[in-house]
Amino acid sequence: MKMTSVTPNLMVRNVFETVQYYIRILWFDCLMAVDYNKNTDFILEDSLEYAFAIVQKGNAEIMLQAEDSLKEELPGLWKSYDQSSVALYFKMEGIEEYYKTIKLNVQIEKPLHKTWYGSEEFYIRDLNGYIIGFSEMPEQQKKNFV
Repeated sequence: MKMTSVTPNLMVRNVFETVQYYIRILWFDCLMAVDYNKNTDFILEDSLEYAFAIVQKGNAEIMLQAEDSLKEELPGLWKSYDQSSVALYFKMEGIEEYYKTIKLNVQIEKPLHKTWYGSEEFYIRDLNGYIIGFSEMPEQQKKNFV
């Protein structure tokens, strides 16, 4: 048995606004969205309310689901988005260019810096309060951290 990937499903205040943030600010693509009538859209319309969407950048995907929709699907889920206890951590290439591109349009939690273990990292807080980390490990260090 093996796991092939993990995709976080984040509870969000407003799916449309969150998708727009990830597209316009963080340069993700929207793979699909589902409105409250269970219609699947590949181009979001601001006149509709969405219950769910998937955004992607490279090989990384995030599911975004409206609080009421997620709690209906998983009634045992009690945390709300403003009590977030999850942080996302993306491994990437080209971190300096990406940081320069988005830094003026995001809430920086920790600016671009070199860690004690050799990677370049920075952290932001998205519009739903989630902490998102971005990291690039130099090639010579990658073999030490599998």
